[in-house]
Amino acid sequence: KELKRLKNKWRNQINNSEKEIEKLENKIAEMDKIMETLDYSNKIESAKTISAYDALKKELDALMILWEEATEKMEELSLS
Repeated sequence: KELKRLKNKWRNQINNSEKEIEKLENKIAEMDKIMETLDYSNKIESAKTISAYDALKKELDALMILWEEATEKMEELSLS
């Protein structure tokens, strides 16, 4: 019973992470297009855009780590 509960917990974490990763990847793709046409001579606007882009990338990295950890835990439980 405990094993089933843990599997559900990690499966939910994996599913939620995958959904969030997909959303972030779409936002980053949109930002990529904005970055291509960014007017770097406008330092204030370009700094804001670059900062937002960096924040999205960091958030994606953190979610990827969560996903990897949950996947590893799920695999460990499957081997039990």
